[in-house]
Amino acid sequence: MTNTRRSIIAACAIAATFAAVPAFASGGQKGIYGKDDRVDVVNVTNSTIKKLTESTVALFKAEDVDSSGKLTLQPFKSSLHESIQLCSDVKFYNQSIGAFCSGSLIGEDMVMTAGHCVTSAEQCAQTKIVFGFGIRQAGGNTPASVPVSEVYSCKSVITQVLDEETKADYAVIRLDRKVTNHKPLALETGAADKSQKVFVIGHPSGLATKVAANGKVRDDSDPNYYVTNLDTYGGNSGSPVFSQSTYKIVGILVRGGTDYVLKANSNPQCITNYVTGEDAGRGEDVTKSSVVVKAVKAALAKEKAAAAAVKQPQPKQVNVQAVKDAGALLGR
Repeated sequence: MTNTRRSIIAACAIAATFAAVPAFASGGQKGIYGKDDRVDVVNVTNSTIKKLTESTVALFKAEDVDSSGKLTLQPFKSSLHESIQLCSDVKFYNQSIGAFCSGSLIGEDMVMTAGHCVTSAEQCAQTKIVFGFGIRQAGGNTPASVPVSEVYSCKSVITQVLDEETKADYAVIRLDRKVTNHKPLALETGAADKSQKVFVIGHPSGLATKVAANGKVRDDSDPNYYVTNLDTYGGNSGSPVFSQSTYKIVGILVRGGTDYVLKANSNPQCITNYVTGEDAGRGEDVTKSSVVVKAVKAALAKEKAAAAAVKQPQPKQVNVQAVKDAGALLGR
C-alpha cells in the first residue's frame, strides 16, 4: 500500500482497475517481504490459528451476495487489469476473488475493520459481512456460496476514524443480529513492541481467507500504529493482526507497500507480485488495538448513556382543568 491508501498496481507501472474493491474502499498497496508466507486455511497446521480463522470475516458489496448466500466472484488471474493478465506462476493464480475488505468478530454483534472500509452509514447499508469465505478442504475451490446463516448486514457504525494527519484508521460496526456460532476474538489492550512476532488473517486481493505468519513489528514508535513486514495486499485492509505468542489481536492492517508490478521481460506482458527483503520496503501499517479498544469503550458508554436517558421516567403532568372539574363536582 501507499500512504495515500489503496490502489492495486504500482502507479508508475500500470493504470489499473480492480473490480473486487469498490470505490469506497481505499488503503494503499501491500506486498511480499522475503518469502511469501500466505497459505489457505486448509494448509494451516497450527490448530489454534485455524480456529481463529472461523471468527474472521470478508466484507462484500451487498449487491454481490444474493438472498441464498451465492457470492459474485471473478477470476483472480484476469481481474487486476482489463488487458494484462496475472503471471501464471503467481500464487493462487487459479482462485477467484470477491471480498473488498477484511474484518474480525470482537463482540456478539460487533465486527472490527479498517476505517476506510466502512466510512459512513450509507456504506454500512451497502455492505454484507460474510463468515466462511475460505478454502477448508484439500483440493477445494474458492467458495461460490455460503449458508445464509453466515451472511450478516451492517446495521450501524459504532465508531469510525480515518484521519490523514494522525494516520488513525479503524471502524467497529454493529451487525443486524447476534452471532451465535462464532466466538468473538480477544484484543490486546496494551501495546505490542518490536520484539513481537505477528501473523495476519484476511483476504489479500479479495481472495478466500489467507493466513500469513512469521511477521514482525518493525517500528512501534507511533501512538496510533505499528509498522510490520506482513505479506498483505489490497483486500487485507481490516484484517486482524495477532500476536504469535498470545493469539490476541494487536491491531488492524490498514496501509502498506506496493502489491504488483509488471514482470520484467515477460512476453506477453503479465503482472506479478512485488517482492522485497524481509527488512526492506515501506512496511505494512497496523492500527494499534489499544487505540480501538479505547474508542469502542467510549462509544459504547455514550450509547448506554443515551439509552438510559430515553428510559428515564418522565414526571407526570398535572391536568389542572381535571382537578378543577373534580373540585366542582365535590362542591368545592
